[in-house]
Amino acid sequence: MDYKKKQYDVVVSGGGIPGVCAAITAARDGVKVALTEQRPVLGGNSSSLALVPPHGAAALWHSRMAREGGLLEELLQEYAYRSPLADNRCIWDLILKEWCEREPNLDLYLNARLSGAEKREGRIANVTITQTSTETEFTFEAPVFVDATGDAFLSDAVGAEFRKGREGKDEFGEMLAPEKGDEKTLPSALYMLAHRRSQPAPFNPPSWVPKHEGCDHFPHRPHAVGKFAKGKFLTEDGSIIQLFWWCSLGGDRDTIKDNEEIYSDLIKESMGIWDHLKNHCTPETREALKCYEAA
Repeated sequence: MDYKKKQYDVVVSGGGIPGVCAAITAARDGVKVALTEQRPVLGGNSSSLALVPPHGAAALWHSRMAREGGLLEELLQEYAYRSPLADNRCIWDLILKEWCEREPNLDLYLNARLSGAEKREGRIANVTITQTSTETEFTFEAPVFVDATGDAFLSDAVGAEFRKGREGKDEFGEMLAPEKGDEKTLPSALYMLAHRRSQPAPFNPPSWVPKHEGCDHFPHRPHAVGKFAKGKFLTEDGSIIQLFWWCSLGGDRDTIKDNEEIYSDLIKESMGIWDHLKNHCTPETREALKCYEAA
């Protein structure tokens, strides 16, 4: 392991949409910035690793009275130009990386996990970043640090206050809030992709996959391909379908400490749903998916 120390004006931890926008904006304002991201791509939930659309207030363009502006609008316009016929999130990954690398005041560190932080006189003095791909440990010093990790890793590392879960109705008077606050969070989710092959692709599930033989196991979900796949085709000819954004678990568990267990359960449930569609659903659905293979 190599060890290096660097000085910056701003250090941003977390390369999701908030972190990318914060880092580029600061760099364009003339200060020296470091942006660190623990994964090999930027974008967080919007990246090719998670596939959540970066739609914000526009709500996937269903809201005619709202639109994201500023830097995100700049990025989305470039994405529309580069990938006009399909939602190819690998291209989105590359655009975010390119937009960061074109800023002379911004140093980007991918595969770089926040592994520690130090305080002096009530302020963050430095952070330690371990970049696994280069086997290098960096110490970054700066007067300003931005926690854009999504799970408050930096805030927790230095003992700063942060909140977790849902606030109660008594705090802000929100109509749909629970009566009392709790620690429930957004759950974890898995997407499944279905690829159409040139011949039938049988699915023989492992023994540990849960059985959903009756359509009544999913009473609130459409079972016809034309309905559940509506708007989910990743190619013009429908040869690739993105399925089951609603297949999620873990909001009542600890999505960090219980992550491996949640992921395992999601794999089982996703394959169980696919087994239902391929082998136990209506004859029309089974026929429509006869040549599709899950990936």
